[in-house]
Amino acid sequence: DSAISVRCTAVSVLAAIAETGDGVAVDAVCSCLEDGIASVRRAGLEALPMIVGKWNAQTIALALVSRLQHPVRIVRQTAVRALAQVAVKGDVVLIGAVLDLFDTCDGEFQRVTLDALALVAAKGDKCALSGVRVRLGHRSA
Repeated sequence: DSAISVRCTAVSVLAAIAETGDGVAVDAVCSCLEDGIASVRRAGLEALPMIVGKWNAQTIALALVSRLQHPVRIVRQTAVRALAQVAVKGDVVLIGAVLDLFDTCDGEFQRVTLDALALVAAKGDKCALSGVRVRLGHRSA
């Protein structure tokens, strides 16, 4: 469909011409992650790392954490993939936010938060390991 193609192209052009960290552009791209059209979500995923920049990656990553509880499964999966692209491995604030989110949800949402944790925690991260152990019921973390 040409309208979908135009939207995908617009996302790519936005990423190409927006300044790194442009809040309006970041919001527009993040909204694509919730789109009902897979190619638009994919365009958003590709554009996000181009406009986020490392200086505000934590802010964007924390915004993505809220999408882990979105009622639409594909949006949750897209949020996990987006986190993988922008999160700084080992970010303790982000790890804490993901673990806190785990505590407020259940079932499928908990699995998605654990998927996100696996992407943002560095190997051997003591905070993440402890958090996962506690959530398994092993209080001796």
